[in-house]
Amino acid sequence: MLTKFISIKNIGRFRNSAGSPNPQLFKHTFISGANGFGKSTLCAVLRSLHTGQPDQLIGRKSLGITEASKVELLFDTGVIRFDGGRWSEAKPSFSIFDGVFVAENVHAGEVVDVAQKRNLYRIIVGSAGVGLAERDSELAADSRARTTEISASTRSLQPHLGTGMSLETFLNLEPQADIDAEIDRQEVEVAALTHIDTILARPELSTFDLHTFPSGIRETLRRTLDGIADDAERMIEKHFASHNMKNGGGNWVSTGLNFANDDCPFCGQGIAGLPLVKAFRAVFSDEYARLHNDVSALRERITSDFGEGFIATQAAKAERNNSGVEFWKEYVSFDWDGLKLPPAFDDAVRNLRRELLDLLDRKARAPLEVVDVPPTCEAAVEAYRKVFEDLAELNAKIARANATIVAKKQELGTADLEGAKQRRSHLQAVKARHTPTVSTLCDEHNRLVAEKAAIDEERGAIRAELNEHTRTVVAP
Repeated sequence: MLTKFISIKNIGRFRNSAGSPNPQLFKHTFISGANGFGKSTLCAVLRSLHTGQPDQLIGRKSLGITEASKVELLFDTGVIRFDGGRWSEAKPSFSIFDGVFVAENVHAGEVVDVAQKRNLYRIIVGSAGVGLAERDSELAADSRARTTEISASTRSLQPHLGTGMSLETFLNLEPQADIDAEIDRQEVEVAALTHIDTILARPELSTFDLHTFPSGIRETLRRTLDGIADDAERMIEKHFASHNMKNGGGNWVSTGLNFANDDCPFCGQGIAGLPLVKAFRAVFSDEYARLHNDVSALRERITSDFGEGFIATQAAKAERNNSGVEFWKEYVSFDWDGLKLPPAFDDAVRNLRRELLDLLDRKARAPLEVVDVPPTCEAAVEAYRKVFEDLAELNAKIARANATIVAKKQELGTADLEGAKQRRSHLQAVKARHTPTVSTLCDEHNRLVAEKAAIDEERGAIRAELNEHTRTVVAP
């Protein structure tokens, strides 16, 4: 118990209160005085002692005084002193109801703020309630701190969320195997849908022409005419040479035979039985003409099927296919490698054409002779056969690619661009969720949420106790 103000020096109006009268304080002591005579200073001295904070006295040091402020108070336990900087000991057993108390706890100006209500509430509920209220306040501060941290964590995770995806959904995303391949496929899908009109108008790839080796060419090269004298053709050639009939002479004789019976249509002399005429009739018979026509037909076919036009047509198709492959690989998943013309194609076709035409020309010059196929031609035939097989295999692969392209076109006709973008965004979020950096952020976020939940749960229990304490204490 405070029993006496021994002295107060250099604080406010108290330059030196050690003089008399300085009465003894009792259980009930009333101090009165006009405004500005030191009542508030006495409260400030007691509040400074109560809190142990010297600032309240240092700030009230008397103006124009250089000496230190000093206070001596007598308690039933002894003297407590203030030396201008600190108290010799703290004495917290004070309740001070003054203007400062009112401003801090009840009312200040025209507004009663939240802090005043809380402070007044603590005074009302007593020490037990104060303990609960303080714990509630601590938990509330912890909860707010966690909320701030969670907000910051949410902002750091936001860029990784999929379109329209909630944070909770993102945190619960499971890892997915081959996620990169899935994202690539979805990227292709989105790109395709973005350019759907161009894709639907784009033609499929072209298959290559397959010209087979002419059948019957070997037989034609070996054909001869029965019943023709061995020297008939030589006799005719000698006759044409002696009469300067090499150019067009055969046509002239072949036409004239239709008018020559047993005598010459020019001189009327008999020609029956002449060896030369027999040779004419043998060489220019219908069978001979058919053989000559067969050789000419084969030559025309070789020139057409294996000529430069055929090579140029296949090269143009290959060029279009190369362009098509570059286009389709952006939108269709397929093994696009190996869709080019075999490198040996041009040489194989040219070599085969050259060898066959050379043989047919030999046969045309000597239809009655057997023309054998030399090894160089056999090699050309084998090289073309290999190229033909490669082309057939290439066409089969092109057919499979075209089937895939047609299926993609049909799929795009019913697909949804926004849905495809949504699926791509989801896959990208799945990948991002399980990268090391983002996974660490997610773990930290989950920890903060769990801590806040535990704090809020504890605070709920404290609030329940505080409410019950208020019901049993404040109401009475």
